[in-house]
Amino acid sequence: QQKQLQVLGCCIGIDDYETLPKLKHCCSDAKEMAARFCSAEHASRGVSITDDKYPLKDSIEMDDSLEQQLKPLLEQHISTLRVVVVYVACHGLQLGGQVYLVWI
Repeated sequence: QQKQLQVLGCCIGIDDYETLPKLKHCCSDAKEMAARFCSAEHASRGVSITDDKYPLKDSIEMDDSLEQQLKPLLEQHISTLRVVVVYVACHGLQLGGQVYLVWI
């Protein structure tokens, strides 16, 4: 019998920016992706961390929210996880051939 692939999908969505134009669909995209991880055929979990639910206004708040949401899941499933996928929906930019995600 083949073992099921254990996957954790961490889906982050940021719509609300203080200095950049607000986005409209990143939070809903992250929630939809998390739901798809939960309904996948393999044994997977999906969690969405979005700025409409958690404070993500600065890097300290974002670090706290990510740790608060992910640490228990990772601790609970660390022995069985084979893949952790991070999906981020937010502003991005490209400079000199490098792509950057804009968190704040």
